[in-house]
Amino acid sequence: MAHLIHSSRGGLLIRALLIGIHNLHHQGMAHHIARFVTLVRSLSIDPIVVRQNWLDAYDYTTDKGAAVLNDYARVNDPFARIGKESVTVQITSVVRASDTSFNVRWTERRYVNGAAA
Repeated sequence: MAHLIHSSRGGLLIRALLIGIHNLHHQGMAHHIARFVTLVRSLSIDPIVVRQNWLDAYDYTTDKGAAVLNDYARVNDPFARIGKESVTVQITSVVRASDTSFNVRWTERRYVNGAAA
């Protein structure tokens, strides 16, 4: 399960309670966490890609995590921005913060109507 927690800096801290990958070493978990952030934070101009990214992101969650992700999508509504905006995500670091959490940092590049915004 992945829980999204907003930090004071506006980033996201993803608690590494990822069912099915508990036994992976740090790099394996870091890969899956980075993938989850990329799926949720990026935005394609193609609605099929956006839909698939979100479906893939839900594969990382439990029912409780899916409810949190639903709330996040409701507030941010990525589907309303399709065709107008796109966002690319570059993960810069994934660092273990505790036995059950990781601190994830990334850079987003946002484009509106094809121009950098």
